[in-house]
Amino acid sequence: MKVTRKSILIGGFALAGGLIVYGLVGSFFPDKTKYDFVVAERKTITQEVSVTGRVQPAQSVDLAFERGGKIALVSTRVNDQVVAGQVLVSIGSSELSAELSRSLAYVESARAGLLQYQAAVDREQARLDELKQGSREEEIRLAETRVLNAQKALEDARINVEQVTNKAAIDLVNAYDTIRDVLRDAYAKTDDAVSRQTDKLFYNGATNDPRLSFVILHRQIQLDTEYKRTLSVQALEKLKSLSTIQSTNLVQLGEALAESRRQLLIVTDFLQKANEAIIDSSGLTVAVVDSYRTSITTGLSNVNAALAAINAQEQKIAAQKITSQNSVAGAEAQVNTAESNLAAAQGELNLKRAGASGQELAAQAAAVKQAQANVASQQAQVRQALSSVAAIRAQLDGFSIRAPFNGIVTKQDAKPGEIIGANMPVVSVISDAKFEIEANVPEIDVAKIKVGNRATTTLDAYGNDAVFAASVITIDPAETIIEGVSTYKVKLQFEQEDERIKSGMTANVIIMAARQENALVIPQRAVIEQDGKKIIRLLRGEGRKQAVEEVTVKTGLRGSDGNVEILEGLQEGDKVVVGEKVK
Repeated sequence: MKVTRKSILIGGFALAGGLIVYGLVGSFFPDKTKYDFVVAERKTITQEVSVTGRVQPAQSVDLAFERGGKIALVSTRVNDQVVAGQVLVSIGSSELSAELSRSLAYVESARAGLLQYQAAVDREQARLDELKQGSREEEIRLAETRVLNAQKALEDARINVEQVTNKAAIDLVNAYDTIRDVLRDAYAKTDDAVSRQTDKLFYNGATNDPRLSFVILHRQIQLDTEYKRTLSVQALEKLKSLSTIQSTNLVQLGEALAESRRQLLIVTDFLQKANEAIIDSSGLTVAVVDSYRTSITTGLSNVNAALAAINAQEQKIAAQKITSQNSVAGAEAQVNTAESNLAAAQGELNLKRAGASGQELAAQAAAVKQAQANVASQQAQVRQALSSVAAIRAQLDGFSIRAPFNGIVTKQDAKPGEIIGANMPVVSVISDAKFEIEANVPEIDVAKIKVGNRATTTLDAYGNDAVFAASVITIDPAETIIEGVSTYKVKLQFEQEDERIKSGMTANVIIMAARQENALVIPQRAVIEQDGKKIIRLLRGEGRKQAVEEVTVKTGLRGSDGNVEILEGLQEGDKVVVGEKVK
């Protein structure tokens, strides 16, 4: 077929027309985005640890406090039946409970502040809308009234700061005011312990050359006892001087309290050494030994009571300082809020009087953005306050011994009012179930779990359809090396007896390590590690104006479903890039 010049021209015009149509279609129907993204949302996130273990006969567990203190509650006796989570013994936690109450109050205050900031966003946006529409006479009068109200609120807030500051100073002075009573009591108890209770153990007892009044077997114990007797007499003189302090200076009173504790510890050391000398004595009758040891015990009890009183006084002062600081900070925050409200009201009035210019519209738009930033900042404050509450509650858990599983109390050595040391077993519980699971948890996972975590278990003998409930009862503090890898032995208790469970069976365990309600989550694959920071990419804008912004975030819990909790740097509803679409 012969190609003519005319056919070539027609074909060229057709091709050009097709390209133009393609371009027009592409401009009217562009791709919505070239990125794959997810929307940040709030949901419950759980962290699980999966291990394989073996069923073995159940054993008992000895329970102790993580810290020392005075026994405040004993709720069980030997042979009592207990359930998992039941409080068995508690030590005093009044100061920490008070701190928890203050922290909860701060959470409420932070949430109230968040509501205020969110309201500020609405106000700033409303002002921007009004500027665009122009102002009416009645709107100007209303704005003037708002300025007057804001000025009055600021004056009230400043007066409140002064009143709160004065009250905080008075409360702190009152907290220090009882130090002299504590010091006098400490001297009286120590004088009784050093002079009355132990004088009969020495010749020249109140001098710098005391000598034991009985023979002991080991010369070094005698020398140590006599030397520490001399130190205790000196400590008593120091306590006597401190008990008569007349200064009203808070720093000096606090130093006197701390110095009294140091002197009491010297006397405690002497009494313990004197008791050791009595045990090492030779030639004393049993009755005399018992009498001497009773005196030492009485003196030691009195000195310990004085030490406890000093500790309580210091805790009272520390708590009052925190309360005062929080009160003043709260009052100052109200002043800041009142100043911001006044500035906003005055700005609104000025805008309404002058009318809106392009520059003013831009400034108000910036104010809207600043208000939104304040909301984000306050949201971080709320999260931080909630974290503080969680931390205090975690500390409070250490003030109580709870039953790690259903069982029977086999030992109970705690007595109300008794001072107990850390890591000293006071309660023993044996499971009323027949079997438990022993598993080795890798080093990377052991930090995620704790005693009391719930778990689900399947046994190879019965497949995945038979699920048994269990809970963690012990975690070994020392590692076990298995094929060169550090692991930690963990024991779990079946929560119910089941005749299908037999010793030696292989158990597949999923431990529910952590759970967070209403967490802001995104897929873990969206978080990028870069230069020691964690980065996500946010999708901003719409259509062809879309852009990607890199944001640094702080992550929290890593869920077993592939999601990760975001604590800072992300807002609910943000679009998070997880990949790019292949064209």
